Amino acid sequence: NFASNRVKLGKSWVGSADGATVKYDFVVANILADVLVAIKPDLQNALAPNGVLIVSGILERLANRITVSFSDMNTLWTVKNGEWLTFALNFKENNEY
Repeated sequence: NFASNRVKLGKSWVGSADGATVKYDFVVANILADVLVAIKPDLQNALAPNGVLIVSGILERLANRITVSFSDMNTLWTVKNGEWLTFALNFKENNEY
């Protein structure tokens, strides 16, 4: 995806959010809503202050679990594909982890 969009890939890492040792500008988690809620602190800890968190794999009927749990973050945009949703989030001002 980076090459297709002519974006240079800098430092990257693939693994569980709780194992991240640095903060990233872009964090992606594509798993079920309940798991996203459970690992929210780890996702936020891996995210740089001005970074973007993408959470996906969310059934539309469970979207409220994400919007309530991540209400301390801004929703930048939402994408719907059939019954699945993706949210792009970032930290609200003065709300860094």
